[in-house]
Amino acid sequence: MKNLKAYILILTLSLLPLSFVTPAVAETVQVEFKVVDMQGLTDQYKVRKILSALEGIEKVILTDGDDIVFMVFEDELSSLFDIKTALAAQGYPVTEMKRL
Repeated sequence: MKNLKAYILILTLSLLPLSFVTPAVAETVQVEFKVVDMQGLTDQYKVRKILSALEGIEKVILTDGDDIVFMVFEDELSSLFDIKTALAAQGYPVTEMKRL
């Protein structure tokens, strides 16, 4: 019985620091950027597919006749680096990225 009380005490003390950890809050980020070499509906479709495959992407808006993309995503699941890398790997480098 003495050992059981000791084990319970050790378990309680070992779990105590976990209760003080505050969870990180995900932030919704809005960005606007220009995609190089995006011409026509086929390229817009490809860019939308690439971006939609990333985690945390909420909205992708492509403008007609332009190479501008508006996007909303959760920064805890994706980052600007992830977006740039995914597009550049498929031949669509990103320039002029800015947060809104």
